[in-house]
Amino acid sequence: MSAVSDQAVWENLPSFFLTDTQWLDQIYNRLNPVFQTLQDIVFKRPLICATVTIAFGYIVWYWVFIVRKPVVYGGSGRLRHHLLTHCPIFTDFYWPTCWAVNRHVSTITRAAFQRQPDMKYERQTLTLPDGGELALDWAVCESIKPNSPIFLILPGLTGNCYLNYILHFVQDGLSKGYRPVVFNQRGTGGFPLKTPRLYSATNTEDLECVVESINSLYPGTPILATGVSLGGIILTRYLSRHGSHSKISAAITISTPMEPFSSKKSLETKWFNKRVYIDFLVQRLRVIIEDNVHVLERHPSVDRGRMRRISSLSEFDDVITAPTFGYSSSTEYYADASLTKRLNDIKVPYLCLMSSDDPFAPLEHYPTTEFNSNSNTILILTKHGGHFGFLEGLYPRGSTWMNRVTQQYLDAMKIFMKI
Repeated sequence: MSAVSDQAVWENLPSFFLTDTQWLDQIYNRLNPVFQTLQDIVFKRPLICATVTIAFGYIVWYWVFIVRKPVVYGGSGRLRHHLLTHCPIFTDFYWPTCWAVNRHVSTITRAAFQRQPDMKYERQTLTLPDGGELALDWAVCESIKPNSPIFLILPGLTGNCYLNYILHFVQDGLSKGYRPVVFNQRGTGGFPLKTPRLYSATNTEDLECVVESINSLYPGTPILATGVSLGGIILTRYLSRHGSHSKISAAITISTPMEPFSSKKSLETKWFNKRVYIDFLVQRLRVIIEDNVHVLERHPSVDRGRMRRISSLSEFDDVITAPTFGYSSSTEYYADASLTKRLNDIKVPYLCLMSSDDPFAPLEHYPTTEFNSNSNTILILTKHGGHFGFLEGLYPRGSTWMNRVTQQYLDAMKIFMKI
């Protein structure tokens, strides 16, 4: 085939491409007012122009750098396939609240502004073998059926049944046909100490008593549990300790630090973490101490003077937690509280939801290898979310992304365990 010259091509084009320029004039006449308006905005209203430019740039940045799908580790085989099939949230994009993508804004906003759902409880007093007492708060709702599975909720450090995030978890359980119950640790939930002992990340005795009590009230009823932060550490410890004999059928933990030493370093060496999170938690711990000082001082290893001057979490653990649970120091206590080496002992479905920007749990210490080596454990890791913040929507006062995760997991476990 012979080549066609450029001149021949141009000669065969429609004539209006070469001679008729009226269409160009028409386009110019239509666009000129638009260009004139933009010029007026740029030179006469620079504030509007700058605002629009910044907003557009922020939207592009949010789309490109913030919106991500969660990363899934572990759970090879049947459990992983089941959850990815029945929990579409794990394969969808997570859209954090656009003005609260920062780890601290997400964490603080959820804690300070999340709405508190109305909830009625029936309180059960549980007496423990050492004479101590704690409170179990059972949700009261007409939707609960006699055969509803149990949803056991373990709050974080100093948490109780009245906090907004706990109330939302109770609501999650009710919406999925469960019977929610909140495990208030000793000295919390308005319940005074009876013995000179609070709770620790390494001790599961109280949780074991709670599970036994639930089984006696509802024999044969499956128990699914969720633990947040410290509650998640205790729950994970229980599951690893009991293995295939666990009386908790499945679990989900949220924002659970796996390595206490790295959490301590992150919280106590970074200025913002220390001035905000540590000071807030220490203030709440001091309230518990003051309310129960006459009981705690009965322990022979507790220094009453130091107890009243606690200024950090590690000092609290040195003065109260370590001596009351048989440790020589907080260092020995933290070493024993590590969860990384215990994940392989979990023999029931276990989901851990974490954010890579959690100020309580540095990313470099996430045990992804250990999760991948156990078919019963799954780690869902988001890029943003803070410490059980996980906000979504422009006005995040209601349920959060972690609540949607919880709801889908509860549904999936019903099918998985044929409840």
